[in-house]
Amino acid sequence: MNIKSAPTSYAYGSNTAGNQRTKRELIEKSLAHLDALEPWLAEFKQEELDHLEKSLAGSGGCSDLNENWVGTKNPEVMKHFPPRLIVGAAGAEREIHVWEDDPRVKVELIEVDCDYAYSAPTGLFNVQVPHLALKVGQGYGVGST
Repeated sequence: MNIKSAPTSYAYGSNTAGNQRTKRELIEKSLAHLDALEPWLAEFKQEELDHLEKSLAGSGGCSDLNENWVGTKNPEVMKHFPPRLIVGAAGAEREIHVWEDDPRVKVELIEVDCDYAYSAPTGLFNVQVPHLALKVGQGYGVGST
């Protein structure tokens, strides 16, 4: 991408032309770095989608994804892997193991029953939690799609 001019409204100080040149150079450097990263990012995205397809077929790490994920039926949901979880209300705690290897440290592993769902983001909101507000600008508020 070729940058032809920088905005003049952001130039401060007496050396306006120098400030514009510096900003233009920084933007061009940033775009060059982005161009260098794009092949690597495309490879990573393809690997992620391959893992997703395996899981949807039932042979990946998340074999229940096909039955329990809204993203298989909704085209607006961003496809991502591994699936992110939305953890809901916690139930009763049950202690599984206690290790006491050191008198100063006690390590406990506790199992907690929780409701959960696979996350289904669209970019504005999450289909799995429609009761939460849309992301509008910098914060969250009521909006419409």
